[in-house]
Amino acid sequence: MSTAQKETQLKKAEQSLSVRFSDMVVKEFGGTVGAITLTNFQQRLVQNYFMAVDTALRIAEIKRLAKDEKYRDKLPAVWANVNMGLLARNVVAAARIGLDPAQKNHINIVPYKNKHTNKYDVGFVEGYRGLEIKAIKYGLDVPSSVVVEVVYSSDKFVLHKRDANNKIDSYTFEIVNPFDRGDIVGGFYYLAFKDAPEKNRVVAMTFKDIEKRKPKHASTEFWGGEKDVWKNGKKTGKKETDRRLVRRNVL
Repeated sequence: MSTAQKETQLKKAEQSLSVRFSDMVVKEFGGTVGAITLTNFQQRLVQNYFMAVDTALRIAEIKRLAKDEKYRDKLPAVWANVNMGLLARNVVAAARIGLDPAQKNHINIVPYKNKHTNKYDVGFVEGYRGLEIKAIKYGLDVPSSVVVEVVYSSDKFVLHKRDANNKIDSYTFEIVNPFDRGDIVGGFYYLAFKDAPEKNRVVAMTFKDIEKRKPKHASTEFWGGEKDVWKNGKKTGKKETDRRLVRRNVL
């Protein structure tokens, strides 16, 4: 079989997967109300979820194959081994909220093997923007605006808590050197209520406080930290540091 024929077959297979994925999501969307037609926005979201899951599976498979055979899981991280029913339900739940995997810090795709089903479940981890969207849409006391910032060592951040001299929570924040801000020392978020400023709230966290959110058994690629260096399918005995935590998951 020629290279062109292989590429044609691959494209047909990918199109088939995309159609099957879309059909399952549409069926799940209409599970309680009967047949429906997705809006253009919903159709775009479904496409974005397919591409995001496809990318996550490809990355997971590359990492699986990079491991030494005795450490490597035997189940390939491919669409054929995905729990499609669970994935469709997760996509619908996230899409109804409006979370878009193509948008920064909305939601992250994490495939992991379920040892009970011998399939890959695809977990969705909401980013801080995703949590913000959910809170704004479904919160009981929704703020007018939310500010989320990471504080570096060269920044000037002053927290003004409500007391006898201050009627509301507030803060001052200045980025002194935008091109070399130094190390991350913490972060904060500010909830502002336009019609009830006495409810305004500032919450500041040290970097240690932020890192407490990291699960005990967490993927280095997602949370950051030290990981083994592999070469030619074998561990070299060396370690490398991935600081992705401070870029994607600080708040």
